[in-house]
Amino acid sequence: MKAKNSTIYVSKTVGPSKGAPPPKGEEDIVAIHKFETDTAQVTAEYALTMNLGNYESARISVSVTVPCYKEEIDEAYEFAQAWAEERLSKERNMIDSGRKGGNNPF
Repeated sequence: MKAKNSTIYVSKTVGPSKGAPPPKGEEDIVAIHKFETDTAQVTAEYALTMNLGNYESARISVSVTVPCYKEEIDEAYEFAQAWAEERLSKERNMIDSGRKGGNNPF
């Protein structure tokens, strides 16, 4: 099968905070199968709200949908779950580093 690129969007929302810049999005490119027949789809979605103190919070939501053949559902779900967990952790760490004096991710 030939691989083709697809885009996954990760969005960040900050609130409530006066004067906060609008939410930023990031884009990742992921190689996916070019399927010969109809596919099944599995989705893994994780969300987290972090208290930033001073009545501010950050909400992170990560979701990925993976098309697959019916015979690959379990394997595709394991991939989607691992990807979403890793990405949520990466986003959380970026916010934590900004809170501890690093670069502000917003």
